[in-house]
Amino acid sequence: MMSFHIGFQLFDDIDDFKRDIVSGQRTYCGFLVDYFIAKNSLKIGGEDILLKYKLLFLSGITDQQLQRAILYFEKSRAVIHHLPLAEYKNVIQQNIERAERLRWEIQHSIKKTQNRMQLSSVKVNSIAKSPVAESINSSIISAVGFPARSEDSCTG
Repeated sequence: MMSFHIGFQLFDDIDDFKRDIVSGQRTYCGFLVDYFIAKNSLKIGGEDILLKYKLLFLSGITDQQLQRAILYFEKSRAVIHHLPLAEYKNVIQQNIERAERLRWEIQHSIKKTQNRMQLSSVKVNSIAKSPVAESINSSIISAVGFPARSEDSCTG
């Protein structure tokens, strides 16, 4: 029972992260995010809840905590394996599947974002090196120099 409770609490800390910060409730996930911020010398105020929430996922803390929750759920399942507690076993299995699904969704979202960033940087780099970009750059330079040139022709 203790293992199930620990797994459930790890999962709950992720679910209630924003609400816990607002209410001043200290949690292990909150501690880990604050430690990550300090360790990496990030300038994030205590009131920046949304940024802390994003860091919870992007820093790998959520993935680590979900892995730990799964291990605790599996441990509780192993303890009751031989007992006739089908409903309890079902609840444990549902929590394992929920944690695994959330891990997959997070990993997939991060990978998708990384791919989009790579594609956009390729587009930016290829546009910056294209003949059209060169033409745009030379037009900008000409336009910036135009007022000085036209002033010279008027006074000359």
